[in-house]
Amino acid sequence: MILTKNLVFIHLRKTGGTFVSTLLGRVYRERGWVARVRNRLEGKRFRSVNQHGTCAEIPESHRGLPVVACVRNPFDRLVSMYHFKGWQRDPGQWHCDPAAMARRFPRWPDLTFGEFALAATETFKGLDDSAVPEAHRLGCQSEELVRYFWREPARVFPAIDDAYIAGRRWEGDMHPVRWIRTETLNRDLHALLLEFGVPPERAAFVLEEEPILPAQSRRAPRKDRDWRSAYTPELLAAVARRERLLLSLFPDYAP
Repeated sequence: MILTKNLVFIHLRKTGGTFVSTLLGRVYRERGWVARVRNRLEGKRFRSVNQHGTCAEIPESHRGLPVVACVRNPFDRLVSMYHFKGWQRDPGQWHCDPAAMARRFPRWPDLTFGEFALAATETFKGLDDSAVPEAHRLGCQSEELVRYFWREPARVFPAIDDAYIAGRRWEGDMHPVRWIRTETLNRDLHALLLEFGVPPERAAFVLEEEPILPAQSRRAPRKDRDWRSAYTPELLAAVARRERLLLSLFPDYAP
């Protein structure tokens, strides 16, 4: 996560968080003797800690500041996760059990996208939902929302059902979050910085910046890729059902 004097940025992987973290550093990080004096008097204006930390891990010194995070179309994000292959390189960080995957898919880790999409939405989760009937469990991106942004994620997650979602009961369980969209990341981040008092001349470069990929990425950004081509109607419906909590928060992403 990124800690600044104005906001806390929570970094959800594969949503544009590397871009936002890098540009926040360029806006808030100061160097030279003036910065050293200011840091001693006022505290650091920019700190990067615990890259994928959750709201529960925000230091006491920054609690109460606005929380900012990126949200991405979950179907597009799943395609990006597949091609990024972090679940192959570091499965533990993705809550992926290689032994279980190998039992289910003899060709593991050489999965088709369809195999990956079902495996990920069913199993790549850090919160325990084993008591929930299989047909009613949430997907990994909905689980991630709860794990990162709910006040009591471990208690609430197994109790989330369709009535919880229909009643919008998440509104009382979430930390307040300012969402910026991956699809309009430059514009949204620029507007946010202006709102938080960053001088226009200091924020102007954000509008022109190209995508910034994580260091582990092996692929150039594919601006021409249409995520829809990766899905059959059946797979799209299965993922949508699993990610129904996320889609209730962001209904414009529903297929």
